Amino acid sequence: MLLTALALFALSPAPAPQEADPLAPAREGKLRCADPDPARKTCATITRFRMRDDGSFDATISGIADPGTTTVIVYDTWGRVEGSAVCITVRPADISGGRFFVDGKPATSSQSSELGERLANLIAPLAGKKRCFIDQEDDGAIISNVTLDGVVQIEQRRRVAWINAADGYALAGG
Repeated sequence: MLLTALALFALSPAPAPQEADPLAPAREGKLRCADPDPARKTCATITRFRMRDDGSFDATISGIADPGTTTVIVYDTWGRVEGSAVCITVRPADISGGRFFVDGKPATSSQSSELGERLANLIAPLAGKKRCFIDQEDDGAIISNVTLDGVVQIEQRRRVAWINAADGYALAGG
């Protein structure tokens, strides 16, 4: 009986390898920094993830809303982990409903309205598309590869880092 059980165990397929959790650093409280500059302690965007038990997440994303200025947008979105990919559905309403800051102060309602509408219109062609990122290590750096509805977006490939909130990083720009 024992030999039969051992023989069956030996013939059964090995369990599939577990995929690494792409948001493990977020579960440890770290923030995702896109295009990090460690010397200046800056990021192009900073994302804070809040994990849910079902594999989905909420995210708050901060970034420069208007290149060449100090206008910042902070907006909320949500998505889910799919294997080794972190995915969201592009929703212009997330952007238009964002909070805007000009020179470090909350934007006026007319500034917010104008900026939100302009940015939402820019991403409108992407509305409803699934945008995913898959990170991979490359010579000591983390490179984020982006897909849009499953199609690789080479131009959106970028370096990322996971940082602690206490590290003092800020948004680059202005």
